[in-house]
Amino acid sequence: MIRLILLVISLFLLSSCESVVTSIADKSYECLFLNNCPELPASPQKTVKNYYELINLRQYPDTWAMLTPRFKRAASKDSYGSYTRWWNKVAKVNIIHVELIHQRKDVATVRAVLTYAMKDGRNISDNKENIMLVRDSKGRWLIENKSK
Repeated sequence: MIRLILLVISLFLLSSCESVVTSIADKSYECLFLNNCPELPASPQKTVKNYYELINLRQYPDTWAMLTPRFKRAASKDSYGSYTRWWNKVAKVNIIHVELIHQRKDVATVRAVLTYAMKDGRNISDNKENIMLVRDSKGRWLIENKSK
């Protein structure tokens, strides 16, 4: 009987540990890739790097959420379908270099050297290396604009 009780307790503890580990994993994913770390806000350059890493993982709903409404209108006519059609032509984004150029409280500019390995075999250099970011009401950095 004691063995049965110990077995039940062990199973309970294992299931509790599993939920704790799952919760930690979920929070780590949100923090690392979704720029959702309330205690440690991601830097503008980390936000840009995370964005393109998520593009490579085909996490389009998450990357779409990292863009301002202005950028969505300018880059894809505010169409999620147009946005995903473009990224589905890209096999991989190669992140060569990301550096902070300028930062004020709620606005930052990051220089990102990127190339796109297209599914049709071409390699394209992104000539719009300057990425402007703005903070949203939750303190997260969002991509606002790209320029040469």
